[in-house]
Amino acid sequence: MTQETLLNIKMIKQYGLQLFYKGEIKKIREGEIKIRFDMANALIFMKFMKSFLPALMSSVSLVIFISQGFKLDLASTIEILMYFKQTQVPAESCLF
Repeated sequence: MTQETLLNIKMIKQYGLQLFYKGEIKKIREGEIKIRFDMANALIFMKFMKSFLPALMSSVSLVIFISQGFKLDLASTIEILMYFKQTQVPAESCLF
């Protein structure tokens, strides 16, 4: 195995293919880096949406409910927000 590797390195140097293979390796590595960067961005976006959307939707739902003319006292409002928080817990436990 070591002998084959050394022979391959010798052949690459003998025929002057270092720049060619260096370029090929660089292209492949740049593709890998782009894929990892895209995956990291997607993960950040999913985590942001997982934590932001439920909080936004509970507030928007409460505002729409109140704007429809329904009257709520403080105790009912707090209870509704607690129910919203309890529905957020299963969504937050999802693994991304």
